[in-house]
Amino acid sequence: MKKTQSLERAFSILDLFVSEQVSELSMTEIASLAQLNKSTAFGLMATLRELGVLKQNPDNQKYSLGYKLLTYSNFINIQDEMMRIIHPQLVDLSRKYKETTHLGTLMGNQFIYIDKVAALDSISINTAVGVHGLLHCTAMGKCLLAFCPELALEDAFSKPLKKMTANTITTREELEKEIEAIRQEGVSYDREETTDGLFCVSVPIFSGDNRANYAISAAGITEHIKRSFSEGLIEDMKDLSKSASKQIYSYEI
Repeated sequence: MKKTQSLERAFSILDLFVSEQVSELSMTEIASLAQLNKSTAFGLMATLRELGVLKQNPDNQKYSLGYKLLTYSNFINIQDEMMRIIHPQLVDLSRKYKETTHLGTLMGNQFIYIDKVAALDSISINTAVGVHGLLHCTAMGKCLLAFCPELALEDAFSKPLKKMTANTITTREELEKEIEAIRQEGVSYDREETTDGLFCVSVPIFSGDNRANYAISAAGITEHIKRSFSEGLIEDMKDLSKSASKQIYSYEI
């Protein structure tokens, strides 16, 4: 069976619980409704059960949707709430300081931009929603590394640190020292480490003690953004971080 066909059939099984508006279905019922032979249905359901997407009632052997789906649902709800709360504030920051602002989240050994507000009357920053970024040389990447579980940190160190500019950190020792400084200050910087002439600053959105799955950043021409620092950009970003952490996660910094 082709992988794409297996995937389609697996989703067709999950869809049955919605279309039939039932909480439980037997293997025979699933095979019949999905128009699958029993051996194919059994194999797919066994995999879905192992993944936690389906669960089986030990009393009647019937299947129902698994709790793993609640994890996805909760993540989507948090991300929707994050966008609703954060986007207007990213707009305000961008307009006030004329810098490009972002919202991003950790994804494996990289991060992904999930929102961007481009600065008006400024240079174009080569970032976009959906684009992945490196962890070791970007302000947002280092910010997420500093406040992520140790497993993610080890994953980041599993490959050589790519040199992007003359300022890029390329050794584990240097990066660990910088991460410790970020944890102390609550702010991370990209000091022309990704692109010559481009400076970036980032702060975390905390979900718990020293834990952050999301971060916001502001980027711009080095000379310009340093003026923004003196005008209060970092303080405003920290205030945004504080309010978002409280609103979304009920966590007070």
